[in-house]
Amino acid sequence: LIHNRVLAPHACKVANKSCELLQNRPEIGLCHAADVGAAFARLQPGMGIKPHFWTAPPRLAVHLGIRTPPGATMRVADQVLEWQEGKAVVFDDTFIHTV
Repeated sequence: LIHNRVLAPHACKVANKSCELLQNRPEIGLCHAADVGAAFARLQPGMGIKPHFWTAPPRLAVHLGIRTPPGATMRVADQVLEWQEGKAVVFDDTFIHTV
């Protein structure tokens, strides 16, 4: 939706309220730190995201479950977290994590 203060026009066509909200939040829309943004990720049942981690200066990541099926999990380092609709997970992006 937004990356380094630049909106993604194709995404904002279908999520215009989300883009408007994010652009007006100083934590996102006005932040001059490197690689700041927000996006939606949609996974089909049984799909996942390969383990990965952030290699630049430490940063916090926030993942919010909007629609989550029962049993959906995320692993951060050695902790397994179960997704809950409407609940945010905040973690250090330099740890290996996967969904």
